[in-house]
Amino acid sequence: MIPDMPETKKVALLIETSTSYGRTLIRGIVQYANIAASWIFYNEPRGLMEKLPQLSKWNLDGIIMRDTPENMPLLKLNIPSVVSIRYEKMVQGVPNIISDSNAIGILAAGYLRDKGFSRFAFCGFDDMPWSGEREKAFLDAISGAENISVYRRKQPSPDYNQELNDIAHWLKTLPKPTAVMACNDVRGANVVEACKLAQIKVPQEISILGVNNDDMICEMTSPPLSSVSLDILTAGYEAAKTLDRMMKGKSTCPENIIIKPKTIITRASTDILAIDDPDIAAALHYISQNSKKHIQVGDIAANIGVNRRSLERRFRDVLGKSVYDEIKRVRIDVISKMLIETDLSIAEIAYNMGFEDSNHISRYFAARKGISPLKFRKVHQTGGDDKA
Repeated sequence: MIPDMPETKKVALLIETSTSYGRTLIRGIVQYANIAASWIFYNEPRGLMEKLPQLSKWNLDGIIMRDTPENMPLLKLNIPSVVSIRYEKMVQGVPNIISDSNAIGILAAGYLRDKGFSRFAFCGFDDMPWSGEREKAFLDAISGAENISVYRRKQPSPDYNQELNDIAHWLKTLPKPTAVMACNDVRGANVVEACKLAQIKVPQEISILGVNNDDMICEMTSPPLSSVSLDILTAGYEAAKTLDRMMKGKSTCPENIIIKPKTIITRASTDILAIDDPDIAAALHYISQNSKKHIQVGDIAANIGVNRRSLERRFRDVLGKSVYDEIKRVRIDVISKMLIETDLSIAEIAYNMGFEDSNHISRYFAARKGISPLKFRKVHQTGGDDKA
């Protein structure tokens, strides 16, 4: 017996397509609709102001939209809706699509600490709630650092050139080297450009990390911008699933959809280690250059000409972890990058990394990540992202 086709629903997608965030969110929504629903989409990213008065006449069944001032009046229509947050802190009465700012800030702080930085800064916006949340999480995670500085201003600045000059002036006051977390990739690109004005070297003097991994923005900056990648595709899928339940009357206001950070994509803006101890810096360089080999602590000590016990002690004093922990972290990062950025099989990656077989590398990877290489690839090997 052929199952009944799902009832066709009319769904408005009022989400910008000019950003990687919007496009990826829509891909996730469409992915769900193609599998589990029958929807007719109304997607009006342009000319929206003219189209909004007509929406009440379209007999819409559901809406997934950004929280723009133009869109917000649509909530008065009492149509099942999901709202993707950018401007508001929270929209009451409907499911919100929001980023896990706490996890983003903690991940960014850990990444920059692992680079050896002891001086940090944050560059954000003072009128965007998500920027403030990421700032707080980042600052909490680096509390006790040698030096911490913050720059924020409303978005958008009325004078872009003046804004870059103001950021450049702020950057000049920072001790060098300093690691800067930007609230998103747009802000990260601002910092990169301001460094050029201030004649500050990136990443030697200022290292910069953005958020959202908008490949267009990140690759167009010079040097290219490292960024926290977010799982926006999954959020789009879950948003569509949530709306589907609401339209079927199975839930009036389900829980919010949380966009989780996936990983950090390293590009040239953070491709450096900030270590004052020359022996530790040399050890880190050796580990990085031999990341595909099963090196031992003794190999590193012999290469840089120091006593093994002294190396282990100084490593803990400077970085707060063991030499072996750093070897494993770097190797896991290389494996992760190969899983995300290549189509190599697990067996081929195992061979490249010096493991006997796929079982050995799977156990090694899962012990650190808590997830198998195959599942990690399935979760992370998706399209580009953006946010806010």
